[in-house]
Amino acid sequence: MVEVIIAGIILGVTLAFMVGPVFLLLIETSLTKGVQKAIVFDVGVISADVLFIGLVAFGSSFILSENNVVWIYTIGGFLIIGYGIYNLISAKKKRSTLAETHTLPEVNGSNTLYFIKGFLMNFLNMGVLAYWLTTTVTLQATLKGHPNERQLAIVYFVTTVATYFGTDLIKIFTAQRIKRLLTPEVLIKIERVVGFILIVFGAFLLVRGYLFANGIGIEAKSLG
Repeated sequence: MVEVIIAGIILGVTLAFMVGPVFLLLIETSLTKGVQKAIVFDVGVISADVLFIGLVAFGSSFILSENNVVWIYTIGGFLIIGYGIYNLISAKKKRSTLAETHTLPEVNGSNTLYFIKGFLMNFLNMGVLAYWLTTTVTLQATLKGHPNERQLAIVYFVTTVATYFGTDLIKIFTAQRIKRLLTPEVLIKIERVVGFILIVFGAFLLVRGYLFANGIGIEAKSLG
């Protein structure tokens, strides 16, 4: 039991510090939109992970079918590119407002919108599903034949998700502390840089979808 909990904690911390569009948007959201929006965004991200775990556990044929994977890659790629463009436009508007009023504009958008944003950002990345699939297969092989296999698997995933969320909370509040040291101009530059990076990630996701359709890449092997 202890070994399973330790393994879950290690995986949770590892997931929390994997650099990707979700990692960048979480930090950027905390810096530019505040703690509450960042937490809601992260709850959306975690919800997608929980759904992935459920899909893997029950072996959903719908999400794992080749045509659907390609479509999810394509939609996810364009969605991330769209978020990147939105960040660039938002940064431009904030720069104009700052020049006129010397203050940053109020943050718009409901909590529901940020939850959906976090959920879709994670759910429409098939690489995340492939990661959970690989992790689950490895766990099943490790626990095979153990009398408490099911219970240990549940403990492992609950520990992983809880550690993941807890580590993200630390990142969110740390970003807020850093924010106090940053000027409005720097915050706008961060939002702009994240926008460019998201566009690159989105394009990369589209390429991965193309490669998957042609049977190339890690996801093609693990999901195929």
